[in-house]
Amino acid sequence: LRKSAELEKLKQKQREMTKLASRKAKDEAKLKAVNEEIARMKRSRVELQRRLEEEKRKQKEILSAKSAEISILKRSAQRNQTELKRLGQAKEKAEGVGRRHLEELALLKKLQKQKFGIG
Repeated sequence: LRKSAELEKLKQKQREMTKLASRKAKDEAKLKAVNEEIARMKRSRVELQRRLEEEKRKQKEILSAKSAEISILKRSAQRNQTELKRLGQAKEKAEGVGRRHLEELALLKKLQKQKFGIG
């Protein structure tokens, strides 16, 4: 009876040890899976950071190019504005000269009519 009770206790302990070993194996598998997921997430984070830096660099290049283009366009617009102003002044001067010539011509015609008594 006593040996039978001891045998039963040993069998019970063996079942418990088997359960513990099984639980330990499952826990180790879960831990391994979690660690692999953490490693994957770290790699993903590094890749995302690399892509973000690359995107920032590209955007900076684009911004720099656009700023240079804007500067060129502003200088060109300023030159065009200056040229337009110069041409406007030249036109006004030419119109003034033309008006004076017409006035002189009209005066000469008037004098000619008076001198020759025409009209």
